[in-house]
Amino acid sequence: YINLVENTDNKILRDFMSDETVVLSGLDFNNKDIFDLGAGYGRMLQYIPMQTTYYGFELNENMFPELEKRCSGVQNFHAIKEDITNKNLFNSYLSQKEPTMLLLQNTLGTIEGKWEDVLSNIKSVLSSRKSGLIISLFHAEQLSGFGRQMFKSLEPMVGEFDSFRSDILNGIFISKTGYIAKWWSASEINDILSYLGGRISSYKKTNYYSIYYLESNAL
Repeated sequence: YINLVENTDNKILRDFMSDETVVLSGLDFNNKDIFDLGAGYGRMLQYIPMQTTYYGFELNENMFPELEKRCSGVQNFHAIKEDITNKNLFNSYLSQKEPTMLLLQNTLGTIEGKWEDVLSNIKSVLSSRKSGLIISLFHAEQLSGFGRQMFKSLEPMVGEFDSFRSDILNGIFISKTGYIAKWWSASEINDILSYLGGRISSYKKTNYYSIYYLESNAL
C-alpha cells in the first residue's frame, strides 16, 4: 500500500492525499480526541500532535499490525482492531473531550459491509454532542477515466478490473479478486452531507474529489 498509494506518481492521487492533510492540519487540536475510521497502517499519525488522544480503527489483517506498531510508541495513540460498521463503535472511547472523526481516502466507498452503518455511527455522535468529521470522497463521473487509470496502477493490491461485475456509470468498481470501491455522484454526496447534518466548516473540492470538514450543531 505504501509503495502503490502513498508513493504513487499519480499527481491527482498525490494531490488528494495532500489536500486531506491540509484540511486536517487546519484543526485546533486542543480538547479534541481523534477517531480515525479505517486508519489503515497509520498514514495520518504523523499529522496528529502527540499530546492528542488518537484512536485508529482498522480491521484489515495486513494493515493493523503496522498501525499497532506505529501507535505503540506514543502513550496517547491507540490502535483498535474493530469493524467501523459496529453500532457500538464509539461507546467505550468517548470522553469529555470533543470527538473529531476522520473518514479519509474514500474509505466510505470501500467498506466491507454496509456503508450506511458507518454513516449512522457518525451521525449518532454529530447529533448528540459537539464534534466534527473530516470526510473525503471520490467523484463517480471520474471513475471511467482517472479512476480506471488509478486502479490499473493498483492492480497488484486490488486486482484486475472486472468489466462484467462493475457498474462504472453508477460509480462502482469491482475487481476480479472481489475488491469493491464505490465512487459518489454529486447528488449522493449532497445526500450524505444532508443526512449527517451539521455545518460545513471548510472544504476542498476539485473535479476528482471532495473533502469536507463538518462540525455538529450540538451544544
